Amino acid sequence: MNEQQKGAVPYKVEPEQPERKYEIQKNGDVLMHEVQRSKSWFNGREFISFIRLHEKDKENFEYQLTEAARKKTKEVLKKLDEALKVLKPLQKEVETKLKAEYEHKKFITVKETIKQVLQQNPEEVNKEQLAGMWGSLNDEQKQQVITELDKSQKNRILQLKIEKKKQQRESQKMAV
Repeated sequence: MNEQQKGAVPYKVEPEQPERKYEIQKNGDVLMHEVQRSKSWFNGREFISFIRLHEKDKENFEYQLTEAARKKTKEVLKKLDEALKVLKPLQKEVETKLKAEYEHKKFITVKETIKQVLQQNPEEVNKEQLAGMWGSLNDEQKQQVITELDKSQKNRILQLKIEKKKQQRESQKMAV
């Protein structure tokens, strides 16, 4: 039924116990047949609406089985295919631009966060977090960030790089 049927609602419904039958299949699975019955009471007008909705649904279904409806459906499908031929190349271009925009926004966010962290008191800086943000940038992006930093901020980045290299050397020594 369609959504209009919501207007044809019974004023009272009494569900009965479901009737169940079980069949055991050859492979051991169990097939359950369940029939749920209920009694429904309609006001006269609602029942007439209920019948009219069924008649309308029958007419719509019969129309959908006609040759005219099938032709119309084929025409709609053909138009959709033509539209998709135009839209698919645009989709690739849009996805590429969206990805580039996302990467740019991500870079701007990381850059601004690095600047904010570098403006903090050196004792308050979470060096692992700063190293993680710095490491997420590629070489070109790192150069862009460095050009926008003042001397003290550049020195702190340099210190971070030195500390990171020391840690790498120590971990290599321990591994050997």
